[in-house]
Amino acid sequence: IVLNKFTEFKLSSNGVPADRIKICRNFVESTADRPSQKKQPYILYIGRLSHEKGILTLLDAIHPNSKVKLIIAGTGPLSENIKSYAASNSSKDIELLRFVSGDLKTKLIQNAMCTIVPSECYENAPLSIIESLSNGTPVIASRIGGIPEMIDEGKTGLLFTPGSAQELSTAITRMTNDPAMVAHMASHALEHTMSVYNSDLHYRQLLRIYSDAATSLG
Repeated sequence: IVLNKFTEFKLSSNGVPADRIKICRNFVESTADRPSQKKQPYILYIGRLSHEKGILTLLDAIHPNSKVKLIIAGTGPLSENIKSYAASNSSKDIELLRFVSGDLKTKLIQNAMCTIVPSECYENAPLSIIESLSNGTPVIASRIGGIPEMIDEGKTGLLFTPGSAQELSTAITRMTNDPAMVAHMASHALEHTMSVYNSDLHYRQLLRIYSDAATSLG
């Protein structure tokens, strides 16, 4: 049982019989009632602070004269490097938080113009993307691993080439300079979550997989 076509392809291309692989996507138990009406001028990264997550590319993508703040929430081996970077680049508006959870995490996601997932390693199906979409917040993410399957480009978010600070910067500028587009994507994000990542669909898919497996065993 895999979460997406990306993993299905990787397994089948390495010898696992295709008919033995079934897709059953992740789910969220609930979504926001509506996109936040209190969207604030910041973009949000929540995750591990490490090279493979693309955090350094994100820092390079932030334009010094941008009117939009970057909030970084997380811990990891690059924590001190990022603190030093923020201190030495005072022209860039960067706020550093540590690990966040619960209501604070939800509020940060809901009120952000968008979240950023700049990974440079294969990602399977990041829950951070589903959490963002389910809270009515668009996502800008790198085109790698299973991520592109999670973003309806131009409707729920934007994609860019992994490691390209220039493409990421362009996507951020496009998103943050167009509040109407953000609002449009926010609404689509909730619709997408309810249709693709709802618990009932997950449950029915899982039961079907188990039923098919039991039948094949005779």
